[in-house]
Amino acid sequence: MLGAGEEGCLLAQQSALAGCAVRLYDPDPAALRRAQERIRAAIEQGLAAGRLRPEDKQRALDGILVTVDLEEAVTHGDLVIETGERSGLERRALFLRLGESCRASALVGTCRGSPDELMDWLPQPGRLFRLQMAPAPSVEPGVETSIDAVEQARQFAARLAAAQAAT
Repeated sequence: MLGAGEEGCLLAQQSALAGCAVRLYDPDPAALRRAQERIRAAIEQGLAAGRLRPEDKQRALDGILVTVDLEEAVTHGDLVIETGERSGLERRALFLRLGESCRASALVGTCRGSPDELMDWLPQPGRLFRLQMAPAPSVEPGVETSIDAVEQARQFAARLAAAQAAT
């Protein structure tokens, strides 16, 4: 997850509860500390309300690693998702760096705007998609998104939906 704001925290938490290994990236160490506190508090609330089991808590907390190093966050990932607000120049710089850092086979999603806005900034634009979280996780492909990438992204969205229903 790229971005440790509210959206990135929620997505990291739900992804970890869905059984995914998560690396939460933000260049600001203070934002990462706040994110860890926010995620821990949300998981504690779910536990107290009976929506989560103790083993869910442990799996989620153990499943999220935080880092200020973009390459560490994305180099071995199968899926990279941009969250949060950025200017057009910041997004361009981020996606150009992603093109250099993440594997060519990694799916790349955004929670903001159309994936078509990003396809000139990332090699292999057939792996780009938009992940919409409300009302339920869903996938919006770009004009160049491959059928295989759409299927993989939809499988991830289904895992998120199941985790969301459990919390």
